Amino acid sequence: MIRSRRRIFVGTILMVLLAVAAVILLVRRSAPTAAGTLAEIALRHQGDTAYEAAKWNGWYRPGSNKCNKAVADWIVDSGHPRPFVRGHFGLIPRDPSAHEWADPKIAIKGWSAPMPRTGALPGDVIAQEHGPVYGHVGIVVGQGITVSAYGDIQPQGLVLKNDWGFRTDVGANGESSVDPAPTVRRYTGK
Repeated sequence: MIRSRRRIFVGTILMVLLAVAAVILLVRRSAPTAAGTLAEIALRHQGDTAYEAAKWNGWYRPGSNKCNKAVADWIVDSGHPRPFVRGHFGLIPRDPSAHEWADPKIAIKGWSAPMPRTGALPGDVIAQEHGPVYGHVGIVVGQGITVSAYGDIQPQGLVLKNDWGFRTDVGANGESSVDPAPTVRRYTGK
C-alpha cells in the first residue's frame, strides 16, 4: 500500500516536472534576443562554427547536422517566435527538421505553406527534402543566394553564403534525381 502510493507520488512529480520543462522550453524559444531582419541575422553568421556536426548544441548531439537549429536560432534572433513542431509524444515542442520545412503536409505556425522558390525573397526560409526524412534548410539573403549551416564541406556545419537551393542542375543542391526542388516558406505571423 505504501509502495503503491509512493509510485503514484513519484509518477505525478515526474509528470509535473515534464510539463514545467515543456512550458519553459516554449517560453524560452519564443523570446527574441536581438532585432533585425532574418536575412541580416543570417548574414552575420557567415563563417560561424557553432552549428558544426561535431559539437553539442542545445538538444543537438555531436554527429547530427544542425542546419535546422541554425535557422530556428536566427528566426528568434530576428524577433520572431521560435518555430516548432510537436515532438516526443506530441507534447514536447522541437525545432522543425529541414525535411519538415520542405514538406507541404507539415504546418509550421507563423509560416506559409511551402511555395516555389521562383518567388523567394530575402528572409524566406528555403528547404529541400532529401529522401524520406532528411533535407537541408537555410535563409534566402538575396536573389539566388542563401545562408545555411552547410553539411557537405569541412568542417561539417560551417555557415556559408552561396547559391544552395537555387542551383538548377539535377543533384546540384545535394539532392537525388527523385527529390523535389527546394521550396520557400514566408513568415506570416499567423
